[in-house]
Amino acid sequence: MREGDRTMKRAISDRGLAVAMGLMLLAAVALGMFAPTPVRAATTGSISLSCSFERDGADVAAAGDSFALYRVADARVAAGEIEVRALAPFEGVPVDFAHMSAAQTRRASRDAARIASEQGVAPLAELQTDARGRAAVYDLAPGVYLLVRTRAAAANPGLVADPVLVGVPTAVDGDLV
Repeated sequence: MREGDRTMKRAISDRGLAVAMGLMLLAAVALGMFAPTPVRAATTGSISLSCSFERDGADVAAAGDSFALYRVADARVAAGEIEVRALAPFEGVPVDFAHMSAAQTRRASRDAARIASEQGVAPLAELQTDARGRAAVYDLAPGVYLLVRTRAAAANPGLVADPVLVGVPTAVDGDLV
């Protein structure tokens, strides 16, 4: 075999390799464009507390208070709307915030707290505020949750904290957050 023949075969071989790699890249891009989109995992949310009070004109963190978190209802988002379904034993508690006044929500929160206490419902989580009066819980499935203060720190004995129902996600000015 002559030198020129080897050079020509090598050029053809190099060109063939380049064409083959180009076709593989094109196939990968095409397959990627038509491959099914993976379904996202269920959305989760969080609840953050920031507890403080005013003393002598200054904002003071309510550090060391303990809270119990209960799951009161399932929720799902359908067509941009939040649909809720109360869980046992909270079936009688209204949880459709979109159609409730502040007074109705406060009453529902107190009713849910009473049911949790009377029926000995185990909390989903227990939280304690840090030195800045903050606490948080993450990775919550969509639903309605009840927060109840279970213990006041020695420095906060006179503070009153009503139970509160919180939606995850919730709507703020028509947007889900």
